[in-house]
Amino acid sequence: MKFNVSGTDYTHLRKREIIRDIIIFVLALGILALLVLEIRKPFPVRMIFQSQIQEVRSNVHEEYVKIYYPLYYFSRQLAPMFSIVGDDRNVYRRLISDFFPKHSFIVEADIKVKDKIYIIEKSVNGANYRVTEGTFDEDKLGSIYKKLSSAPKGRISVSGYFIEAGNLFIRLVYVANEDTLFSYVVKFDVPKLDKDDGDIDMYAYVINNDSVISFPVTDLAEPVIKNYLDVIGTVVKVSTDPRRMNRVDYNGKYYWVYKDFFSIDGATNEIGVVVSEENLFNDIRPPIIIILILFIIIVLLLAVFLAFRYMRILDTYKNANDIKALLERGENTHLEFKATLRYDTVNEKVNKDLEAVIIKSIAAFNNTEGGRLIIGIKNCGEIIGLESDYSTLKNPNRDFFELHLRTLVETNYGNAFSSSGIRVYFIVEDDKEICNINIRRGREPLYTRVINKQGATEEKFYIRVGNSSREIIHASEISSYVKKHFK
Repeated sequence: MKFNVSGTDYTHLRKREIIRDIIIFVLALGILALLVLEIRKPFPVRMIFQSQIQEVRSNVHEEYVKIYYPLYYFSRQLAPMFSIVGDDRNVYRRLISDFFPKHSFIVEADIKVKDKIYIIEKSVNGANYRVTEGTFDEDKLGSIYKKLSSAPKGRISVSGYFIEAGNLFIRLVYVANEDTLFSYVVKFDVPKLDKDDGDIDMYAYVINNDSVISFPVTDLAEPVIKNYLDVIGTVVKVSTDPRRMNRVDYNGKYYWVYKDFFSIDGATNEIGVVVSEENLFNDIRPPIIIILILFIIIVLLLAVFLAFRYMRILDTYKNANDIKALLERGENTHLEFKATLRYDTVNEKVNKDLEAVIIKSIAAFNNTEGGRLIIGIKNCGEIIGLESDYSTLKNPNRDFFELHLRTLVETNYGNAFSSSGIRVYFIVEDDKEICNINIRRGREPLYTRVINKQGATEEKFYIRVGNSSREIIHASEISSYVKKHFK
């Protein structure tokens, strides 16, 4: 229903409009509460960092595959040759000198064959590798190699790692048999995330053969790395659901952990991404605070708008039935007075033509901007009430009056319009009852059936023009008006 100070119906504020406003305001408050909670606990962490998490996972998996398979096939092919060629060192040297320069990620390697050990080291310039042969010292190296030899046979396994100058190095082991063991130190070069991804101290980890590798995936200072690596070993052991962000408590501090799995050569490896909640807050809280402030302003503006809207409506409700004020204002596009519904005061009898006038006025209001039709007041402003109309009814009271009125409306425009298009209520003014009909602006045009002079039924289209209802005669003009007005 439209509300207009010039006389449109103020009194009928539809329930669904009130419900709509309540829903809008409650939703606004809900979003506001959501933003407040977001500042306290960043629950959509995974959504915010989904792309970074997938990038880290992809980078780690790609780097691991790049290292794993060359070392696996080299170790698998070289191991049997020690028993075949014996002490022919040139064979070993040739194979090593051919393989290692092609895989620059290898920093050094040890090959233990029975009581022999071959140490392969990268030259200073990184272009060549030097092979040193020696006797295996059981006293110095026995305990170390005993631990290394516990790794699964016939597979590359992680046995440890260290970070030096910001670079990650891991030790990989291949146990061929009881007499032959390969140990490699390789540079695990996982690309760091772009600086545009923020100042998050994000770390990744890989668990292979019960060995945990943890390393930063963002550019951070060395002290932060050391502090973080002190706790990451415990954080990753906490049971968390895979493929989702989990909040983990460690010594009173919270961390967000995302874990997944990838398989290589039949072995399942766990991969995870870890970020501290405190650092996460520092990165995502400023934009959320800005959004929160903007949204608070929007909610306040919405509250002010609704307050003024309902203050105006309540004020209008108070004055809606001020008949004296309506009489002073007089008839206009949104207001019309009718003396009676069906009683002809001149001829003192029922006049069906008067009912047709009422029906025509209702259609005109519907087809324009809506408005009020008040029955029981003459055009000159004299209040005569409904007693003369009541006298024509079976039961002379307002209930039968409204029943007759709605029957007329339903006969001409249907039950749906009678139910939702008009609102009927009664007002007592100067001890006389008058009937107020509020007609809302229609969603669809109403055509009024009338009987012409030839006795045939035809449809006419009425609109409000000033303080009267006028017919649009030409079909083209009706079509043009309907297209513009009923969109």
